[in-house]
Amino acid sequence: MPKKVYTPLQIVNKLRQVERLIAGGKAVSPACKRAGITEQVYRRWRKEYGGLAKRLSESEQKVETSNLELTDTLEQQTAISEILRVISSLPTDLQPVFDAILANATRLCDAHMAHLGLYEGEKFHRVAQRGVTPEFASWLAEDGTKIQPHPHGGIGQMIAERRPIHIADRRESSTYLERNPSTVALVELGGARTFLAVPMLKDGRVVGGIAIFRPEVRPFSQKQIELVSTFADQAVIAIENVRLVIETKEALERQTASGEILASMS
Repeated sequence: MPKKVYTPLQIVNKLRQVERLIAGGKAVSPACKRAGITEQVYRRWRKEYGGLAKRLSESEQKVETSNLELTDTLEQQTAISEILRVISSLPTDLQPVFDAILANATRLCDAHMAHLGLYEGEKFHRVAQRGVTPEFASWLAEDGTKIQPHPHGGIGQMIAERRPIHIADRRESSTYLERNPSTVALVELGGARTFLAVPMLKDGRVVGGIAIFRPEVRPFSQKQIELVSTFADQAVIAIENVRLVIETKEALERQTASGEILASMS
């Protein structure tokens, strides 16, 4: 019976098969037998082709990483386009826009909870939320819809510094340790640990912010921070769009009223 000849790629695949079996708990000899080669052949091939097998595995891992990054990019672009469609289709209604922003922010950033608020000079007014627990929702309804941001709290820092504020663990923050009511409610009723707040900026002025949370200590990536910043920009676009639509409508109504008055006088 002629001896079977293997190509380099077949050899590499056999090596990888044996190594997967060994990693799964099998001894070398049974793993080789399962792959259809002898232990002697395995050791010879490993010496000759082991480097190639390693490089091939590394290349496959890079391809998988690239595919995941491409998938993430496509999902983010789809989310951004979806929000723009909502803005266009509902030019005078902000709530569906805010809801779409929070839905996409929590999904793409793997956050369990989020809220969006408008800053009115002194008070931060939460106008949309997603994923809140019943207990935290009750607290918001009674005490937390409008808050005076603590200067050392996440929202207060975001407003003062006009940049994203990222806190790895809210339980370790000064406002929680000082038992600030808003932070305590957020942590103990809302289950928040890792926190990210991104400002909504118009002409360099904070007009609101988006905050997302995780129930465990797991910081957000830079790409996720940038994505939420894009969503914050879209929220500002939506607010401005509503303002312009209302101003245009009021101007037309004034023109119509003036025309009617002039017509009645002639």
